[in-house]
Amino acid sequence: MKVLFTGGISSGKSEEAEKLALSFSEPRVYLATSDIKDNETLKRIDRHRKRRGTLYETKEEPLYPERFFDKNCNVILIECLTHFYNNIFYYIPEKAEREKRFLEFLEEVKKFEGNLIMVTNEVGLGGVPANSLAREFADFSGWANRLIAQISDEVFFVISGLKLKIK
Repeated sequence: MKVLFTGGISSGKSEEAEKLALSFSEPRVYLATSDIKDNETLKRIDRHRKRRGTLYETKEEPLYPERFFDKNCNVILIECLTHFYNNIFYYIPEKAEREKRFLEFLEEVKKFEGNLIMVTNEVGLGGVPANSLAREFADFSGWANRLIAQISDEVFFVISGLKLKIK
């Protein structure tokens, strides 16, 4: 089963994804994609770590999260795809290579036969970004999220802490 949770920043999607993941027995893997580059990110990560405690085995991988796809665990929670997309932009300068990296990941998601819960942000819900790199990132995120949603069995939109099933 593949499930996607999407919504705005701090909308409650991570908490909803974690609730679903906890409905599976152990072993559970929390696959963190954030690459710590500043204190604000570190504070967010610390909040997430405290909330999940020892209920998951945590793996951290900013650019190749599929390395930790393990069919022997009962569920993998990827938190979050948007950070993964950001890392693609940070580490891979060429547009074609960025798309290639994501499509490689997507193929591994398709092939994975275990339970996979993914969290992402809807970055395109606000205004059009003022600079070209931010617009390119928003376009990439929208494209990537559409492809993930297409192969997901269920998709939930979370807004103001309320979960709406859209697929």
